[in-house]
Formats: sequence, C-alpha cells, structure tokens
Amino acid sequence: MDQSSSFKPATDSVETSPPPDPAGSANATAKTEPWWTDARKVLVTQILTLLLTPVSVAVTFFLTEYYKSPKARVEYVTSSIGHVWESPSTNFVTKIAEEPLLALNFREILLRRASAQNQPAPDYARWLDTGEWDTDYNNVYKGALNEMESLLVQQRNQLSFAHGALAAIKVPEDTNATASIDRSLNVVNEFRAELKRIEDSPHPRSGSVSLTVGILNAGASDGTVFKEAMFGFDGKTITAHASKYTPIPSHGFAEVTFELPYEQDGEVIGTYTVGEEDLIKQWSKLVRSGMERSYELRIVVSDKPAPLTKGTLDAE
Repeated sequence: MDQSSSFKPATDSVETSPPPDPAGSANATAKTEPWWTDARKVLVTQILTLLLTPVSVAVTFFLTEYYKSPKARVEYVTSSIGHVWESPSTNFVTKIAEEPLLALNFREILLRRASAQNQPAPDYARWLDTGEWDTDYNNVYKGALNEMESLLVQQRNQLSFAHGALAAIKVPEDTNATASIDRSLNVVNEFRAELKRIEDSPHPRSGSVSLTVGILNAGASDGTVFKEAMFGFDGKTITAHASKYTPIPSHGFAEVTFELPYEQDGEVIGTYTVGEEDLIKQWSKLVRSGMERSYELRIVVSDKPAPLTKGTLDAE
C-alpha cells in the first residue's frame, strides 16, 4: 500500500521584531519628560526673577520718588516795572527841623504810621535824618502831612492846647503858639504841593523789573523754591534773584518775587551774577525803551527746574 507522505521544505528560522508601536513610544516619552520640563520651568523662572527683580525694584523706587517729590507748577507771573521819581527838595528837611511843632510831632506821626503798616519804624523817618528819599514814601508822607495839618488847625482853633486830641500834641515851652502854628501850616502846605508836583510829573522807566510768581506744589512732599531763577529774553539769559529760599508745602501754594538787576548810569544795580553785566545792560535798555517785550522764566524747586513760563512785559 502505497503511502503518501507530505513534507514542507525546511526554511531558515528568522525572528523579526514587530514594527514599533507609536502609542507605546509616546507613553515612554511621557514617562521620562516631566522631571526635565519642571526643572526647565524652575530654571527659567529663576533666571527671569534674577533679571527682573532689579528692574522691578528700580521702577518701584522711581515711581515712589516721582509721586512723592514736589511738582511745581507756575500759576501766574505778574511784572512790575520801576520808574524814576524825583526826590523832594531837602530844604523841607531843614524847614521841618526849624519849626518846633513839626520837629516834635511830624516824626512821631511817621513812626506811628509805619508801625500800623508793619513796616520797619525808622524807614519812613529816615529822610528827615539823611535826605534819602524812596518813592514808597510819597503816600505815607502825604497822609502824615494831612494828619499834621488837621492837628495844627485844631491847635489854632483852641489856643489852650488842652482839649481832646490837642492834649496828645507836644508843644515846646516858650513858643508863640499862633505864629508857630501858622509857620508850620505853611511848611505843610508847601511840602504837600511839592509831593503833588512830583507825583504829576513824567516818570520814565528806570530799567528795574520785579516778577511776582505764584507757584503751586501738586506733589506729595514739601519743596523749596530756590532764590535764583533763569530769565530769558531774545535768546539770552540772565539770573533773577529773590531775597531768600521759600518753602512750599505739599499740595500748597507760595508766592515769590524775583528782582532783575538793571543798569543805571553805567552801574549795575541789585543782586547780579558776575559775567552777566553786558546782558543786564542790554535788558535794561530794552525795558527803558517802553516797547512790549516777551520773556521766559524758569524757577527751580528742590533742585528740579519747573516747566518754562512765558510772559510779556507790557508796552508803555
């Protein structure tokens, strides 16, 4: 009986690896990446912190100082132009001294008026001693002359010199009352007419200018207005001076007057900065011309210049 057999040809046994599983690879990566990602984030955060901390501190400091520092703002500037006034004749000093009633009482009236206006008491009477006149004296002396006249008239009407206001007036001994009153009244009227003549005369510009500046401090800290300011005209600059440094409170207001030096008879008058003499003379000439002039002013508050302020000197 035939037997049939079947066989398979022998083949080499080759082991092959299955193709990589994408999902399995992703799972493996997911298992190994977290520590590196976290470390990288921490490192980046630390680097940014190191870089930005000084900047943050600097910005914070700057903003704090900015909002705390004084913030000056000029609200207004008014200008006052000086004029040349004639002085009264010093003959009146002699006439007043020669009349006992005037010599005794007129000085006291001046001192009393000075005290009432919170002025240094000796100033108004200085002219009686030295003959040095100031234009500010005009109104004071006119008022004092009117008061003196009123008292003299009362004395003449009541020769007893002992009633009411008359008792407050000093009368020298051995004085011919009526004659003394009449002579004193003549001097009073002559002196008053002299002051009226001076007041009505032309008053040319002297070249002096003062600037009154209203300053608002909008900052959260106090400040100090420096006593020097820069004054500009026609592209040139000179220094204006105040009498002192002026404190200005936070959210407060201050008014400061700056004086400009000027030239008179070839001499610079007032406080000035050495080296600016020629510019001061040029400015004085422009002021005396009477023409309208534009100017610029920059004040300084606590070492920080305030915004530039522009103004105009009016024509005359």
